[in-house]
Order: sequence, then structure tokens, then C-alpha cells
Amino acid sequence: MYNKIRYVGGFLTSLIAVLAISPVVAQTTDNDEDQSGALEEVIVTAQRREQNIQDTPVTMNALNADMLRNLDVKNITDLSAKVPALQVGGFGTGGGNNPIAIRGVSGQLVLVGADSAVAVYLDGVYLSKPDAAFFSLGDVERVEVLRGPQGTLYGRNSTAGAINIITMTPGDTWNGFVDANIGNYDSYQATGFAGGPLGENWSTSFSFAANSHDGYFINTATGNPVNGQDQSTGRWKLRYVSDSGNFDANLAADYTRQTGNISTFNYGTAPAATYEFLGVSNPGKRYVEWEDYLSDRHISKGVGLVMNYRPNDNLTLTSVSGVRRLTVDARYSITPEGGFPLLGGRVIHSLNGSDYGPTIMQELRAVYASGPLTVTGGLTYFQEDVYSQFGGIVTTADAPPPPNALDSVPTAPQVNTDTESFALFTQVEWEFADRLTGIFGLRWNHESRKMVEDFVALPGQPQLKSDISDDAFMPKFGLTYAAKDNVFYYGTISKGYQAPGQSPQTGASLSILEFTPETIWAYEAGVKTDLMDGRLRLNAAAFYYDYTDLQVRVTAGLNDFRIVNADAEIYGFELESTAALTDNVVVYANLSYNHNEYTKFCDAAVPFDQPLDCALPGSAAGTKNGVDRTGNSLNYAPEWTGSLGINVKQPLSNDMVLSFDGNYTYQGDMFFAPANLKYVEGKGIGQINLRAALQVNDKVEVYVFGKNLSNQRVQTSVIYTALVGEILNAGAINAPKTWGIGFRYNF
Repeated sequence: MYNKIRYVGGFLTSLIAVLAISPVVAQTTDNDEDQSGALEEVIVTAQRREQNIQDTPVTMNALNADMLRNLDVKNITDLSAKVPALQVGGFGTGGGNNPIAIRGVSGQLVLVGADSAVAVYLDGVYLSKPDAAFFSLGDVERVEVLRGPQGTLYGRNSTAGAINIITMTPGDTWNGFVDANIGNYDSYQATGFAGGPLGENWSTSFSFAANSHDGYFINTATGNPVNGQDQSTGRWKLRYVSDSGNFDANLAADYTRQTGNISTFNYGTAPAATYEFLGVSNPGKRYVEWEDYLSDRHISKGVGLVMNYRPNDNLTLTSVSGVRRLTVDARYSITPEGGFPLLGGRVIHSLNGSDYGPTIMQELRAVYASGPLTVTGGLTYFQEDVYSQFGGIVTTADAPPPPNALDSVPTAPQVNTDTESFALFTQVEWEFADRLTGIFGLRWNHESRKMVEDFVALPGQPQLKSDISDDAFMPKFGLTYAAKDNVFYYGTISKGYQAPGQSPQTGASLSILEFTPETIWAYEAGVKTDLMDGRLRLNAAAFYYDYTDLQVRVTAGLNDFRIVNADAEIYGFELESTAALTDNVVVYANLSYNHNEYTKFCDAAVPFDQPLDCALPGSAAGTKNGVDRTGNSLNYAPEWTGSLGINVKQPLSNDMVLSFDGNYTYQGDMFFAPANLKYVEGKGIGQINLRAALQVNDKVEVYVFGKNLSNQRVQTSVIYTALVGEILNAGAINAPKTWGIGFRYNF
């Protein structure tokens, strides 16, 4: 650990030495030069108050509405190609458990019993499952991605970081837009927004989004396209602002419905000794024997109320209230062509349903800022009920079982959980010397989880129960120095925490497995600069993570997925730059390096032909029933990621502008399971994305776009399990090359 911290310190020492002369370089420019081409100031709310992103001691990215549109970011999946060290997996239609990872810290592909490592917020309201955030970003004002543990201000569910989604708010005049496009795969997307005043003190807004596309894969059994998707989202807001302006209230309601099928899975089987899989060589084809059996439906809905009261210029009191629900209903077959020879049949999985909610959140906080002192504090309450049923059937029949077949399968239990959390938090920032500010934060969190597992198909079988609770403190220490000439240095030490959880088992004779909380100590330092009269922005950060009891999903057998604890370390650096070459040309680039490995981890023995050389947690002394993964890479953790892009806006006349945005993004190889073997690997991918638009009078815009024009196809997520003498690989594949043409009208 000492050597790694010394590495980070050495990197930062060199970086600071270089940047120390930056103000001198910046001063050589003509101070009277026209600064109209300076980069735009970005205001964020990452620390629960408005700040310039360049003065915020958090490594983060913020993309406003124009940037999201120019980069063709339609949902949070697209963010993974634009934000350094962010990966979003491909199981968005796989049961409400889509993984999101930041800097190699990822959530778990489990339905119940564990939380995501990335906290996602919609207008201040926490979304407990990331899949609730897979809606259109057409009416979004800004997306903020915070990298690194954010335990003090965001809580126990932010060990990797946080994503804030801020939607458009109605103003004092009526305005809006409509935007529609069509493309290959018979795709279309339509979005719209309208907002304005209702009368004295009141305003409202409405937005909608609808999109659809045919399947990205051809079913070799029928020749039909599969993996089609339809999604629609509606949002309504009501805003009140008092005459004095010291009080405002924002009420929002949203509803998203997504339907399709989950044949995105890339199925393959192999004898355990070979690790070679069938059916994975052609990413554009699938074998789906019972195509009509496939179905998937996600419904996410909620209501949020945010109220702000400012009794004076120094104090702001805020209340955030939210009630949300996510329901998932999915059915699918995972039979590869030819079936499972050793198993002797077909495997049918049916996720009869998962119901996440009602989820209730209430936060009260205060921000006091006066002179050199800023204090943020408050309390948060969170409660969620979850119901889920998941299981599989092995069949030799020539037709799929009825949708409710799992109700009579003893190994398909119904699982109910109740999670309740309460937290108190504060963060103090004090400028104790000229331009030098110290930071101290602390959060206390209490959490309790109850799980009941009921094997309803076994009359008289007693319920399995688990009841756990835990208390934790999450401190943060930091120091910032705002040097002259727009150079801002920061360093932080913070603790991330993930509460203990539970793993339900598929056998009625088994007990519910419990796993301990995980903790992460994060050491980070960075610098943010605006140089050359604001035309050049250079940011850099280095970090080191010491992970204890990292919660990792492992596979111990067919339908036997559990969470065990491991230790790990992560360190690396991130570089970001944006430069306005002229008033009309902006170039941008980022580069991220991430070294990560397990330092202590005994994995379940799958693949089962590997030598057993360690004991799984809870095993008797001297037992060897697992495989040592020490030194292997973490899940969803590519070593290198980066991007390079250019944005050009060329006026053609007083009322006509031609714009172009092109970018290349790269993501290196990564693994999806601790085994780090070929079949759980995502190959590196480089993608080219382009968008060109002609805008007239700031009203009308016609545009064309293309995504993944290199048409590279790789696995984006993998689940694997062991059958009788075989291994099953179920992986998701990214979207192919897509393109289209669209029209936008602003009013």
C-alpha cells in the first residue's frame, strides 16, 4: 500500500510542477484580447449547492443539454463512451439489475439483497435500482457524474460514485421544443418539452419521449429480428416561487414503460475443460428456439417534491421527498442451438416478477455559507420493500412451459425484503488561510435488512428468514488551494461503505447466506485549470483505493448466485482537456488509467476443473472448496479508456449555422467475473460517432447522426454458471452501427 500511495504522490508532484508554470504561460497572452471564445462556465450541484465545476473538489463530469445532444447521448448507457472510467453493462432488459461501474467499482448482478455501488439521483430523488434511470435524456438540463466514493453527502450506496440527473424546469416564459428522428433498424425517436407560467408565482412543464427499434440480432431458428425495444416516458412538473423569491417548491411526476425481449443474451456452452463456447463468434445472430416465449416489461414511476427556503442570504434549507416504484416482468429461454448435450434438455428461465417499491426517501438538509465558512448538514431516511421470484426449468418438451410454470417449481422461491436506512451527515469547509480551505465531513448510517424466502411449491416448508443490521461512520478529510490565474488544487481522503446484505438460496434446505459490509478508503488528489484566457481547460486526478470486504457476486452452480467478500486495491489517474482553438472550433480529449486487482479472494469453484486451494467464507477450518483469485482483475474494470473529439460551429449567414461533432472513444479489455477467463471477457472496442446539423434562426435544425460507425461488437456483460459437466455463458452484446436523420424545432 505504501508503494502505491508513493506512486500517486509522485505522479501528482510531477503534475503540480508542470502546472505551477501554467499561470506564467497564461499571462503571456494579451489581456485585452477578445475573450468571446472562452469555454463556458459550468455550474454544478455535486456538493448539494451551486458551484463552478472548476472550483469543486470532486473529480467529475457535467454534460448539459447541448452537449448531450451533440454527443448523441440518448440514455445513461451512452454515457460510458463519454465519461472517463465509467462502464454501463448490457443487461438493461435482464431483470432490473443493470450494472454500473466507476473506476472498477461495480454493483452486483443480483435482484435482491444488495445495492448498486453507484448512487443515481433524479432531481434529487434516489433511484435504488439503476434500471429506473434508463429513460430518454431528451428533457434533461444536465447530467453530473461524480467519480470516487461520495459517502459523506450521498450515503452508503455511493462507493463507486454518483450520477445526478437534473431535468428541465419551467421558467417565466413559455418555451420548448420538438425533436424527431428516424434511422436504420426501423428506429424512431420523438421527444418534446413545453414549459412556462400558469399565472402569478406558478409555472408548469410537460415532456414526453418515445423510441423504438427492431431487433439488432437475427434469430437463426426463424430468420426474424430479435431484441427489438419500445420505450416511452412522460414527465410533468409544477413549480411555485414566492413573491420574495426566498421560497420555491418543485413537484415532479414521471412514468416510463419499456417493452421488448431479452434475447440480447449471447448464449454458449462448453465442457468445463475447454472454455470454448458455441454461438459466440457471430455477434449479429442468435438462436432462439421459442421466440414467442420471450417477453420483457419494465415500468418505472415516481413522484418527487423539492422545497427550498432561504431565510437570509447565508442559509438555505432544503427538503427532498420521493416515492418510487420499479416493476420488472421477464421471461426467456437460454437454450443454445442443439440444447445442452450433457444436461439432456433445454433450460427455461422465467423471472415472474420483481417489484422494487414502494421506495420512500426523505432528506432534510441545510447549507450555511458566510465568509470563509460553509457548512452542509442534514438527515436522510430511506425505506424499500422488494418482491422477487426467479428460477429455471429443465425440459425436453417441444413447447415452452406456461408463463406461470415456475409457481410449481420447488427451487423457484418467492423472496421478500425490507430495507430501512437512517443517516445524519455534515460537511464543513473553512478557508483558514488565504485561498487555503480545509474540509471535514462525517456521516453516520444505520441500516437494517429483513429477508423472507418462501418455497410456496413445497407445502409445509418453513420460511427461511434473515434479519441483519449495521451502523457505520463515513468520514472525509480534504484540503484545497485556489491559486491565482484559475488553478485549483485539491486532495481528499474519504471512506466509502456498503451495508451488509443477503443472498437467497435456491434449495429449501439451505439457509439464507449473509455477507458482511464492505469499506473502501480512497486517497485522491487533483488539479483543475482554466488557462489561456479561459480557452484551455486542463484537469487531472490521481487516486488510490484500499478495499476491504469487497462484495463480489460469484457463481456456485445452476441458479446458485451468491455474494462473498474479498479484498482489493485500485489505483490510477485521469487526464481531461478541452480547448477552444477558435471561436468556432473546440477540441476535447480524456484518458484514464486504472490498475486493479484482488489482494485476497476465494471464489466459488466454477469452473469446477480448477484446483481447489482455498476456503470459502464460513467454511470449516482446513476446508478447500474454492479457487484463489488473488491477482486477478476486478469486474468491469478496463485498464485504459479514452476519447478524442472535435466540435465545429460554422456560421453560413446571419441566421444559419452549420455544426459538426465527431468523436472516437476507446475502452480496453475487461472481465465480468473474478475467473478472468476467455468466456467472461469483454474485448477492447474503439467507436466512431458523428453528428452534423444545420440550424436556422435558432429555431429549426436538421441533422444526421451515426453511432459506432466502426461497427465493432463486443460483450458488455456476462453471467455464467455451471451445469452438469458443462458451463453456460450468457452475455450481452453492444448495439451495432446505427445512423439516422432528424428534425428539431425550438419555440
